[in-house]
Amino acid sequence: MSLRRLVVYCSLSSFVLSSIFLSANGDANDCIFTAPDGSYYDLRPLIKTTGDYRVEEDLSSSGITISYKFYFNLCADTNYKCNNIDAPALEELQALKDLPATCSVQGSRRGMHFEALDNPAAGVKLVYGPGKRCHESTQPRQTTVRIECAEGVSEPQVSLHKIDSSRSGHQCDREFTLRSQEACPKLYISVGTYISIGVLAVVVIYLVVGILYKRRKGSSGIDLVPNLEFWKDLPALIKDGIMFSYNRLRGREYVGTGSSSSESVPILKPKSSVPKGFGLGISTPLPPPPIANGQRVQK
Repeated sequence: MSLRRLVVYCSLSSFVLSSIFLSANGDANDCIFTAPDGSYYDLRPLIKTTGDYRVEEDLSSSGITISYKFYFNLCADTNYKCNNIDAPALEELQALKDLPATCSVQGSRRGMHFEALDNPAAGVKLVYGPGKRCHESTQPRQTTVRIECAEGVSEPQVSLHKIDSSRSGHQCDREFTLRSQEACPKLYISVGTYISIGVLAVVVIYLVVGILYKRRKGSSGIDLVPNLEFWKDLPALIKDGIMFSYNRLRGREYVGTGSSSSESVPILKPKSSVPKGFGLGISTPLPPPPIANGQRVQK
């Protein structure tokens, strides 16, 4: 195999492995969202590592005050563990001061997703997956967080947007509003963009330097292209690289277009010259002793 083909094969392999690596790690960030209009949101700075977003609400009914405490986090479970429950949204309810509070899962990370607001530049909506069943209803509890862009608001502001009890079976729907400057869309430059810019810069430098060098050597026209013969051979080399990999996977050998043959032939494994059982802990029978004048020679 020539050096040029080896370079092409290595380049193709590196490209394939890089593509696999990038695709496998491209969706690891749960708190990153791109709206349909292209607005890019990186909400990871809003994830609470200590404490939680907390909202309290008191409701009075028949002379009894029911205290609600809501705890939620973004894209992560709450740090507060009510009855050792792990969930991104919890509801703590206390009807009487003398009775212990009860806790319910208000939302789960399973099925969590983002949605764009009516004005995508204004923020996003984080919808958690279904929580615990709402009282005697068959409907699960539901939590939604409106994450709104607020320029100049460095400390997030949280409020209970509404308690929707008007719809049957949706008495446990909760919607919160979180306002922060971190919720504003950001300029997004992906890893792929950086790689593309880098590759383009290398190509431009390669062409400019190569053309200037060959011009000083007296070349003109298409001969100014650096490594012209290599670029002419590149399509065939790429084909050789693809066919070589394909045939190797099928257990066949491929002879490229650079030789007299380009057919696929089976790979024949050479027979081992080591006696059966040699080095494997298996005894190999010795040959019988030679025979002299019709009698075996005793050793």
